[in-house]
Amino acid sequence: DVATNPGILSGVAAYVSGGHDEYWSAQERSAVIKARSQGTNLIFFGANVSYWRVRLSPSPLGENRRMEIYKSSAEDPNKEESTIRFRDASYPEADLTGQMYNCFPAQGVFTVTKPNSFIFKGTGAVEGSQYDRILGPEVDRVAPVSSKTGPREILASSSVICGADKKSTSHFVYAVSSTGAGTISVGTMRWVTRGLTSSVPTRTRSFVSKVTTNILLEAAQGPLGGRYPLTEG
Repeated sequence: DVATNPGILSGVAAYVSGGHDEYWSAQERSAVIKARSQGTNLIFFGANVSYWRVRLSPSPLGENRRMEIYKSSAEDPNKEESTIRFRDASYPEADLTGQMYNCFPAQGVFTVTKPNSFIFKGTGAVEGSQYDRILGPEVDRVAPVSSKTGPREILASSSVICGADKKSTSHFVYAVSSTGAGTISVGTMRWVTRGLTSSVPTRTRSFVSKVTTNILLEAAQGPLGGRYPLTEG
């Protein structure tokens, strides 16, 4: 919908991406970034977002209803807009979400590092508070690349094991652009199911539900940066 009608985001307080949102067209990505430049908050309740660049084409169902992806510039006949990773086309996902896709499969315990953020209000979290069953199976992390989201801070930094034994990190970030728009990226795919799955510990479900509610209610009020500036660069 966003690729077909970019104007759909005009004047929107917040754009919300949920779960495993891996495949994006260049038109969709441009429209969402433009919305942020006009004050729209961007909320990413997942990981591995906007990783592969795809092309959309018509089908019997209508405009832009077929997704094309080769995952190879050599195999893709369209050399102008090859369906490769955005980062390989000099458009890293950090420019959109504030962090980069890290690894799969990931295991670890979600760990709060900035409990005074508005995002954690009412959760009872303190520095170092940990919550089981939030991280994985894919996670993101802040990487040393140029980010156009604006200054950012890490609100949660969690140790993870990727695959059999690779040690790494998963991050939860909040960034503020020059327009005051906020970008929030939770950095884990499981976030969207933790508040709904009965097998998840009650403490985790309550935490995820409260944080999600905080984010949505505040983001709906307009650019987050004006009310919640970063506490550090």
